[in-house]
Amino acid sequence: MLSYILEDSQTLLQELQQLIDAGNPEEASRVAHSLKGLCLNFDATEATQAAAEAACMAGKLNESKQLFPTLTEKTTELSRELTNWQHQQAKTH
Repeated sequence: MLSYILEDSQTLLQELQQLIDAGNPEEASRVAHSLKGLCLNFDATEATQAAAEAACMAGKLNESKQLFPTLTEKTTELSRELTNWQHQQAKTH
Protein backbone atom coordinates (compact mmCIF):
# COMPACT_ATOMS: atom_id res chain seq x y z
CA MET A 1 0.00 0.00 0.00
CA LEU A 2 2.85 2.33 0.77
CA SER A 3 4.20 2.16 -2.75
CA TYR A 4 0.74 2.83 -4.20
CA ILE A 5 0.26 6.09 -2.36
CA LEU A 6 3.82 7.24 -2.96
CA GLU A 7 3.62 6.42 -6.66
CA ASP A 8 0.00 7.25 -7.44
CA SER A 9 -1.07 10.17 -5.24
CA GLN A 10 0.57 12.93 -7.28
CA THR A 11 -0.75 11.50 -10.54
CA LEU A 12 -4.25 11.27 -9.08
CA LEU A 13 -4.02 14.85 -7.80
CA GLN A 14 -3.03 16.10 -11.24
CA GLU A 15 -5.80 14.12 -12.89
CA LEU A 16 -8.35 15.39 -10.38
CA GLN A 17 -7.31 19.00 -10.97
CA GLN A 18 -7.68 18.56 -14.73
CA LEU A 19 -11.10 16.97 -14.39
CA ILE A 20 -12.35 19.67 -12.05
CA ASP A 21 -11.05 22.36 -14.40
CA ALA A 22 -12.67 20.57 -17.36
CA GLY A 23 -16.02 20.48 -15.56
CA ASN A 24 -16.29 16.69 -15.45
CA PRO A 25 -17.88 15.83 -12.09
CA GLU A 26 -18.39 12.12 -12.83
CA GLU A 27 -14.75 11.37 -13.59
CA ALA A 28 -13.55 13.81 -10.91
CA SER A 29 -15.65 11.89 -8.40
CA ARG A 30 -14.06 8.60 -9.50
CA VAL A 31 -10.53 9.98 -9.12
CA ALA A 32 -11.35 11.65 -5.79
CA HIS A 33 -12.72 8.33 -4.56
CA SER A 34 -9.49 6.54 -5.55
CA LEU A 35 -7.37 9.15 -3.80
CA LYS A 36 -9.58 9.03 -0.73
CA GLY A 37 -9.25 5.24 -0.64
CA LEU A 38 -5.45 5.44 -0.72
CA CYS A 39 -5.44 7.95 2.13
CA LEU A 40 -7.89 5.89 4.20
CA ASN A 41 -5.40 3.03 4.22
CA PHE A 42 -3.19 5.24 6.38
CA ASP A 43 -5.97 6.75 8.51
CA ALA A 44 -5.29 10.17 7.00
CA THR A 45 -8.61 11.73 7.94
CA GLU A 46 -7.67 15.31 7.02
CA ALA A 47 -6.77 14.24 3.50
CA THR A 48 -9.87 12.09 3.12
CA GLN A 49 -12.12 14.91 4.32
CA ALA A 50 -10.60 17.21 1.73
CA ALA A 51 -10.92 14.68 -1.09
CA ALA A 52 -14.01 16.50 -2.34
CA GLU A 53 -15.58 13.27 -3.54
CA ALA A 54 -19.05 14.22 -2.35
CA ALA A 55 -18.79 17.67 -3.91
CA CYS A 56 -17.74 16.14 -7.23
CA MET A 57 -20.57 13.62 -7.08
CA ALA A 58 -23.06 16.42 -6.48
CA GLY A 59 -21.64 18.38 -9.40
CA LYS A 60 -20.37 21.10 -7.07
CA LEU A 61 -17.07 21.63 -8.83
CA ASN A 62 -16.62 25.14 -7.38
CA GLU A 63 -16.65 23.57 -3.91
CA SER A 64 -14.19 20.95 -5.13
CA LYS A 65 -11.91 23.71 -6.45
CA GLN A 66 -11.96 25.35 -3.03
CA LEU A 67 -11.06 22.06 -1.30
CA PHE A 68 -8.33 21.12 -3.77
CA PRO A 69 -5.45 23.13 -2.19
CA THR A 70 -6.12 21.49 1.18
CA LEU A 71 -6.28 18.07 -0.45
CA THR A 72 -2.97 18.69 -2.20
CA GLU A 73 -1.34 19.91 1.01
CA LYS A 74 -2.59 17.00 3.14
CA THR A 75 -1.77 14.36 0.52
CA THR A 76 1.73 15.77 0.03
CA GLU A 77 2.20 15.88 3.80
CA LEU A 78 1.11 12.25 4.09
CA SER A 79 3.49 11.19 1.31
CA ARG A 80 6.36 13.05 2.99
CA GLU A 81 5.65 11.41 6.36
CA LEU A 82 5.41 7.96 4.77
CA THR A 83 8.66 8.50 2.87
CA ASN A 84 10.40 9.51 6.11
CA TRP A 85 8.98 6.43 7.86
CA GLN A 86 10.14 4.22 4.99
CA HIS A 87 13.68 5.63 5.23
CA GLN A 88 13.74 5.12 9.00
CA GLN A 89 12.63 1.52 8.56
CA ALA A 90 15.37 0.91 5.98
CA LYS A 91 18.00 2.21 8.42
CA THR A 92 16.88 -0.14 11.19
CA HIS A 93 16.81 -3.24 9.01
